[in-house]
Amino acid sequence: MTTTAVPWAIRIGPGPTSSRYIFGEFVSALHMHWPAPGDDTTQDVDPNQPSFAHHDNGVAYEENIAYAMDNAQMVLRLHELAKALDAMEVRPGVDGIDVLARGVEALLQPIAPEGFHKRDGSTTTRTNDGATEIQTTRMHLLLDALKGMDDAFATDTQTHARWLEGRSGLVDAWFRTDPTQTRFENRHAVETLRVLLRFVRERVAVHAAAGDRFAWGAGLSARFENMISDPVVTSLVRLVDAIQADPESVDALAGLLTHLGNVESDPAAFNATSASLVDLFQLLEDDASLVPLLHVAGRAVAPNAPEALASGEPLDLEHGSAGTVVELLADVQAYDDRNATLALLRNLIQNDPATGKSDLEVITDVLLEVNRATPGAGTPLTRDDHRMLLERSEAFLGDEAHGLERLMDVIQSRKRP
Repeated sequence: MTTTAVPWAIRIGPGPTSSRYIFGEFVSALHMHWPAPGDDTTQDVDPNQPSFAHHDNGVAYEENIAYAMDNAQMVLRLHELAKALDAMEVRPGVDGIDVLARGVEALLQPIAPEGFHKRDGSTTTRTNDGATEIQTTRMHLLLDALKGMDDAFATDTQTHARWLEGRSGLVDAWFRTDPTQTRFENRHAVETLRVLLRFVRERVAVHAAAGDRFAWGAGLSARFENMISDPVVTSLVRLVDAIQADPESVDALAGLLTHLGNVESDPAAFNATSASLVDLFQLLEDDASLVPLLHVAGRAVAPNAPEALASGEPLDLEHGSAGTVVELLADVQAYDDRNATLALLRNLIQNDPATGKSDLEVITDVLLEVNRATPGAGTPLTRDDHRMLLERSEAFLGDEAHGLERLMDVIQSRKRP
């Protein structure tokens, strides 16, 4: 057999007599990482001694590779992908294969002479033997980041297992394929990717036109780091971690998200969720309205929130109205062994087929019209209306003689049959 008959076995090097073979190097690289830990046919102690291998357990992927080759028909799929990329014209003279090849080359090719700088200022990284230094590429930066995540989980195997399970479930939910039609089962994943790609293209075009594309791209990592280290984000992570520790909370939250986000099981709920998210994103752009609301929310969580932010003193969470409401709901749930509260809330938000409104909407409309600055006006609420509503709500909640306290006393003093 000649080398021209085997594409992977072609000689590469400075001259036609070079003894370097791509296929041989490929197999040798696989062998270095194929044995499992404890393999008695190789050793992973001394790279300078015979039969050295890294014992990275590549053999564990044999079943997956066999499935990909046989059941998943990977070679056929790659052939179809190559045909689709070849037929795709990104711009005149450049097809999809060219773009993919250049992308892979950009990931794997080091930039001479300075290379990429890591956080510590170095431009090299170590291979799996821990001794050999090579020039850092984009792929090494990505792999080092993934390795850093594995190292962070090294001392917490339980959290690592949940992370792997959640990551796998997310991939299955979004990117599971339908082999009978060669497409994603979740069509929303396709539309989401299209929106994200369009957004990325628009941002790149904007910064290219402004002449700061490279500076903008170089600053993405620092801005992302600032975002995920924000107290709001870290607090949300702690909240999710606390929910994960409570199986009942996990089941309840999963059921809620499934109800709101599953278009097949409940299209009305999905449409309402989508509309609410659009309203929320629009609200996030309205700083004039959002900032005062956040100030009020901060006071609700901790009465001294602004002062604590300015001086660094501890937050007074014990006297926050938000915590009091949560404690009240917990007490109600503890006493409500027949789920009467849940039934009441469900009935309140159930739409009346005749009017298209729920009882909660009717009650809310009546209370707004009666307690606004000009009762019964029937016009959109003004600033004076909002002020009057808040003042009267405060009076109702705090008036012991005529407000909520009096109503609770009447209920508690009732005579049972």
